[in-house]
Amino acid sequence: MIKSLKLIHFKSHKQTTINVKGLTVLCGPNGVGKSSFIQSLLLLRQTYFLNKLDSVLFLNGRLYEIGTVRDALHVSNEGEFYKKIAFEIEFKDSEINNWLFDADSDFNFLQLVNKDSQNTNYSDLALFKSNFHYISAFRSSDQTSAKDFDVVQEKQISYDKGKGDMVAHYLHFFGDKVEVIEKLRHPDSKFPFLKEQVSAWESDIISSGLDVVPEKVSDAQYDIRYNFNVKSIEVAEHNFSAVNVGYGLSYILPIIVAILTSEPGALIIIENPEAHLHPHSISKLTELLSIASQAGIQIIIETHSDHVINGILVQTKRFEDESGITGVDRENVSIYQFDRNENQLFTTSNEITIDAGGRIFQKPEGFFDQIATDLRDLL
Repeated sequence: MIKSLKLIHFKSHKQTTINVKGLTVLCGPNGVGKSSFIQSLLLLRQTYFLNKLDSVLFLNGRLYEIGTVRDALHVSNEGEFYKKIAFEIEFKDSEINNWLFDADSDFNFLQLVNKDSQNTNYSDLALFKSNFHYISAFRSSDQTSAKDFDVVQEKQISYDKGKGDMVAHYLHFFGDKVEVIEKLRHPDSKFPFLKEQVSAWESDIISSGLDVVPEKVSDAQYDIRYNFNVKSIEVAEHNFSAVNVGYGLSYILPIIVAILTSEPGALIIIENPEAHLHPHSISKLTELLSIASQAGIQIIIETHSDHVINGILVQTKRFEDESGITGVDRENVSIYQFDRNENQLFTTSNEITIDAGGRIFQKPEGFFDQIATDLRDLL
């Protein structure tokens, strides 16, 4: 797993180091560098899969598009463009890989400078393997085109920009083949297979009695439909399309599938898991995220929701109260509040310490305090 990531002169980051744990949460106002942290990992991965990470870094690809070097480079408060961009990943037993790139151009790629110092062990990271999933804020999981190689061989649920655009195909193919690891199986489901577990968790998080139905529409098209099982009345079975059941179901589906199909050692990156979800559903989703991270799946989240933060804090308290049976160990969680130094125009990051009982005592200004501010105004 990744232990830390350092960004130097990348976008708003003059120099930022983040300690990455089992569950890492990035929060803060808009436009302060949270997405840039995620983008650095995506750029490394998409370049690696083009077999070019030993010489360049592609700024545009299937996972993300930055633009040109000028778009990727940090600019000082005096308008100075730096000449180098660096990424440093620490993993395993304090082993470190760093990539130093020449940024003195306006190409759509960066030239690797420190080729001779490269350690090849970074290929062991989940970031560069099939046990990786990126789920962006722009996800959609209803109708999807068939991508046999990417689904069957690479075991991916997204083809383009983390949209979850292959979820229907993935669930149709693997739904009855993949067994969910025991720690992630829903207690109300009798069967360990992926499709049943996805339905059980989505039913628990969104709406009871829900059944997720992947369908093959044609040789080139797959679809997700939803069936609601109502036990109190007899109704003919009817499957509803994603557009007729609310955005929450389709937005959360790629997240649930990514988690339940993963095994210990996997890496999942999720942007805005709270999108289109009711606060109760967000709380239930954080339960699944917490259990997965405690089971050995590394998860990185970008969020703007205090419900996500509070849900995770509740799960750390449950871990203490129930002796680790459920929830997540607070030592396995890192929460970072990102902000911006307005004088020198660079990203700042504050790690939030979680104390016993899921409490936070040292809160930086602006750390999900809008409700308290509004209540003071109302009172």
